[in-house]
Amino acid sequence: MDARRLRYFLAIHDNASISRAAANLGIAQPALSQQLALLERDLGARLFDRTPTGVQATPAAERLYPHARALLTDLDQLSEIVRGPARAKVRIGLMASVAFGLGVDLIEAARRLDPPVDLQLIEDRNDVLSAMVEQGLLDFAIVAHRNAGHCEYETLAAEPLVYACSASWSVSDQVSMRELADAPLVLTARPHSVRTLVDCALDQAGVTPHVVAEVNSLGVLIRAVSAGIGASFLHAPVLRGIAGVKVCRTEIDISRTLLLCRRPTVSSAATQRLLDETRALVRAWADGGMDA
Repeated sequence: MDARRLRYFLAIHDNASISRAAANLGIAQPALSQQLALLERDLGARLFDRTPTGVQATPAAERLYPHARALLTDLDQLSEIVRGPARAKVRIGLMASVAFGLGVDLIEAARRLDPPVDLQLIEDRNDVLSAMVEQGLLDFAIVAHRNAGHCEYETLAAEPLVYACSASWSVSDQVSMRELADAPLVLTARPHSVRTLVDCALDQAGVTPHVVAEVNSLGVLIRAVSAGIGASFLHAPVLRGIAGVKVCRTEIDISRTLLLCRRPTVSSAATQRLLDETRALVRAWADGGMDA
């Protein structure tokens, strides 16, 4: 199968238009249509249906897309695998808490490698990151739950969530269940994975949360807690060194597992080296072995 035709297929799929894909690729539209027809002949399936505004991917095209993306990523890495270590780009996906706490450390780790690695960090939700890994858009990602698909998952560490409030609040170091029920809370919005964990833990403890705001931005959430708008359950490693926030003990134990998500294919030397660095950084960070 011609890899060039697979690249053309991805461009048509991403643009939902043969004409737009041709313009972006810098080739004539009739030539692109001919290459698509040849690919459909090789595969024995129709990949796109015409619409008034462009093309619509068929179920066959949707099944082909992640595999074509992953295959072309592997082909792009072949020269680096054969030549040995060289300056290369590695793309890592991170959840917000991990990006907040470890983003700079990962950049520095990539710069320390010999030869250095050009690093691209992508912050997004669990499901998006896993999908990007499977499609070959990321080399690996740090996520909190397994998704259906063909990715491999490796447990790295447990990330504790702790009760945090403004340092200006007059509360003891041990917050009672009654105080927890009465306190205003600022939480992530459903179906965020942290919100799911918090809701489940509070429900099991018989506590109905008094939610005054829902915020999916970690930076805004921390500032809201510091400002006294409400308490929250936040990632313990992220709070180290944060001024204006007090961590209290409760009878509720909440944590989530940090997982390494990758495709079951041969990684380039650069990816493998940075993957090893990432494992060590995540474990040390989650265990409290470094300042975030």
